[in-house]
Amino acid sequence: MEDDAPVIYGLEFQARALTAQTAETDAIRFLVGTQSLKFDNQIHIIDFDDENNIINKTVLLHQAGEIWHIGTSPADKAVLTTCFNKTSDSRVVSCAAVWRMPSDWETGSHESPDDSVHNPQSLELLCHLDDRTHSNTACVLWEPMGDGKRVMSLADNHALLWDLQESSTQATVSSTATLEGKGQLKFTSGKWSPHHNCSQLTTANDTAIRGWDLRTMTQIYCIENAHGQLVRDLDINPNRQYYLASCGDDCKVKFWDVRNVQEPVKTLEDHSHWVWSVRYNHSHDQLVLTASSDSRLILSNMVSISSEPFGHLVDDEELSEGEDNHQEDNIKMQKRKRQETIDTFFKRKPGVCEDVARSEEDRDDEGGKGRQEEGRQIAGRQIEGRQIEGRQEAGRQEDGRQIAGRQEYGRQEDGRQIAGRQEDGRQEEGRHEAGRQEAGRQIAGRLIAGRQEDGRHEAGRQKEGRHEADRLDEGRQIAGSQEEGRHEADRQEEGRQEEGRHEADRQEEGRHEAGRQEDGRQIAGRQEEGRQEEGRQIGRRIAGR
Repeated sequence: MEDDAPVIYGLEFQARALTAQTAETDAIRFLVGTQSLKFDNQIHIIDFDDENNIINKTVLLHQAGEIWHIGTSPADKAVLTTCFNKTSDSRVVSCAAVWRMPSDWETGSHESPDDSVHNPQSLELLCHLDDRTHSNTACVLWEPMGDGKRVMSLADNHALLWDLQESSTQATVSSTATLEGKGQLKFTSGKWSPHHNCSQLTTANDTAIRGWDLRTMTQIYCIENAHGQLVRDLDINPNRQYYLASCGDDCKVKFWDVRNVQEPVKTLEDHSHWVWSVRYNHSHDQLVLTASSDSRLILSNMVSISSEPFGHLVDDEELSEGEDNHQEDNIKMQKRKRQETIDTFFKRKPGVCEDVARSEEDRDDEGGKGRQEEGRQIAGRQIEGRQIEGRQEAGRQEDGRQIAGRQEYGRQEDGRQIAGRQEDGRQEEGRHEAGRQEAGRQIAGRLIAGRQEDGRHEAGRQKEGRHEADRLDEGRQIAGSQEEGRHEADRQEEGRQEEGRHEADRQEEGRHEAGRQEDGRQIAGRQEEGRQEEGRQIGRRIAGR
């Protein structure tokens, strides 16, 4: 591609689902799924012409709902799967289905390149991948090296293996695996391994990565706390069966050897926000592409952990073929040189033939010709013997050079391996040192935080003590006021009692005074009666006289 200008393709709606069409081997083709709440969603089929640096597009309608994941059949390029959201009983449900593209989508039946955009055709629904007991499908995975008859769906905490029948129009669950543990566990992503006869599945949930044997649907390994936060995506190395890459919300990309899950082989920290996707290049596994919500795509060259850490190595078969071809060329060249040498010998040294002819001139022509032929044969055998010795010597020298070359190559290979191991050791030591420094910083941070927390607690206790002292002082003041009130009440009560007693005494004195007055009146009355009686008696005595 001579033109370095970027090729940009715009979408009418936002999109989160992108995949390559794996069954297409002649064109560079991608499928993109859109997300719209108001309008019918679409699948854009994008063909990239790398010779002319242009894009050809076809648009198909996906009326089922927002597309969150797309997968393409490895055997039939017209068949695909989608995971989409739809509303059911006033709630959003994640579903999955198998679709077929229209039969004429690739035949160029549209009148113009934009005809499919303005008048898009709809996908043909083949079957649903929904089990009523398992909803909320996160993704659908096709068997990598299969015939397009088996798919795996991850729904909530269940992995379902489906068999597609009747040209993918029917799907039945053949086996299942369940993610067990505390809390509401849920698969977030997965990848069907192309190794081990496609008998292994790798999944991610929360911060863990798990491996499954699809023959028994049992867990075979688990990387607990693979990331500090949610694991978003993972991918299997296409050339190294035990290696995988993962990414997550801790902004890191990690590479793992599942034979030793205690720590990652390598860690990248190039992104500054969540890393959503990670993918190996299928042809060159040292190239790893990552996408993050920090708005960056990063292509990393991971040579040290790739299948060819020291470049392309010539295998024994290629070496033997090269040696055979080289030996054959040498034989042809030696035959040609030998013939040229014989011809040159007899052209440059005619005396040999002349001497033989003069010594035998008394013989007939036939005998002379025989001796001449014999002389030529003897000379040819001598020359051939010398040439054979030369070839043997050259062969021994060539063998020596090849042995020296192989030894040198072996020494260089050993040096590269030693250098690689030393580099890995230095990187590992660097990671350990960084880990120790990070642990030290965390411990120092915790100590500082602890001291600060203790200071806050002490300040709180002191403040609480002051408040308590204030409350006690206030209580004492209130108690003093209450005591003084009680004393005042006692004095008032004593005054009221004293006044009552005085009033009672006055009333008693009044009663006594009244009694005395009554007694005086009675005495005066009796005295008056006595005087009257005495007067009557005096009057009667007078009258009696």
